Amino acid sequence: MECVRRSVPNDNSCLFYAVAYLVDGPDAVSDATQKELRRVCAEAATADPDPEARAVLLGSPVDEYAEWIQKPHNWGGDH
Repeated sequence: MECVRRSVPNDNSCLFYAVAYLVDGPDAVSDATQKELRRVCAEAATADPDPEARAVLLGSPVDEYAEWIQKPHNWGGDH
């Protein structure tokens, strides 16, 4: 197995770009895709049947996290 390093934009959305690249290939790396993946994360957080437990994992109430993760200047691991 050969490892290949790929570059994605380093604009606080690199996690979302990397996921898009791995799932759908290089053509999926776009501003629209990172926005869509941020929206999916927000929806998943607010749909959790146990929002109190999810809040512990996220470090904030789910509604606050859902709003926060959709802002492009925030990165996926820093909340």
